[in-house]
Amino acid sequence: MGKSLMEQVVVALPFPASFQMQTAVRRAFRLWRQHTPLPGETPPGYLPYLGELSFNEAASLYACLHVPLTVTRQSAGEMTLHIPALVPAHNIAAPANTTFVRWKIVAASCAIASAKPMDHFTSVITMPYNTGVVPAADVLLPLKMPKGTVALVVVALEFCKGKEGNLQPITGERYLPSRVVGGVVN
Repeated sequence: MGKSLMEQVVVALPFPASFQMQTAVRRAFRLWRQHTPLPGETPPGYLPYLGELSFNEAASLYACLHVPLTVTRQSAGEMTLHIPALVPAHNIAAPANTTFVRWKIVAASCAIASAKPMDHFTSVITMPYNTGVVPAADVLLPLKMPKGTVALVVVALEFCKGKEGNLQPITGERYLPSRVVGGVVN
């Protein structure tokens, strides 16, 4: 099941071939399967073990991002990621020379019993890294989530330098945070 979901969220994984990351994913899914909550048993947005999964231990999303992200379930086929209003230069710890921050938001679902991928949805938001206020945003994540599925929401930040239209990512392991920020069991 972990492989199915990781293939769907690969756009948000900084190092998809990392053995360390793959091992962490397998471990989190194994622990989650051993303690699988029943649908509706856990609050929306939280999944034990999976909800704590970081895809790059060298760059913590919550060390870079100083605002809370909230995942809610709107309906049977839709989740929402709430990003509160923020001032990028104050609420995001970015490397020197950052001019823009690209948010990669991916939601993915797969069948629990068969590990068959069900659906995925990607949204990308690019915001200037400055002292201007960015208003709150609710990112709708439409997703097929029939009974017997698990769905995850992954957020990755990519710091960029340059001008809009000619952005270059700032590479380096410590500048590529990515993690699960929520999910649901249906």
